[in-house]
Amino acid sequence: MDLVGIEKTAEIRIEPNEPMSPGEFFDFCQANSEWQIERSADGEIIIMPPAGPESFHYSLDAGASLFAWAKSDRRGRAFDSSAGFTLPNGAVRSPDSSWVSRERWSRLAPEESSAFLPFALIRD
Repeated sequence: MDLVGIEKTAEIRIEPNEPMSPGEFFDFCQANSEWQIERSADGEIIIMPPAGPESFHYSLDAGASLFAWAKSDRRGRAFDSSAGFTLPNGAVRSPDSSWVSRERWSRLAPEESSAFLPFALIRD
């Protein structure tokens, strides 16, 4: 699918005939890395426009604060809005910023840490 030339002014939703596998979806996102792409639990592909200046400012502020805290705390890793997380229902979402404990990170298989992370909003 060629996404070049589509104006980035509105959210675009694509319902594939068959949902992509996790690997196919990851490859699709990598091939279109200039886009903010998420997936719903039912396999719908969601392409979002870039954030406006006010939203981006607050997102950056929150992410920078989380990163600084994680760096000084050293108990986990902070991620920006380009990190994707696979939710228990199969959706893949990218929060504005996120944090993963070193303990949880160390339990990931190598192939899990190089794709969309298989957890979100889970507390130990």
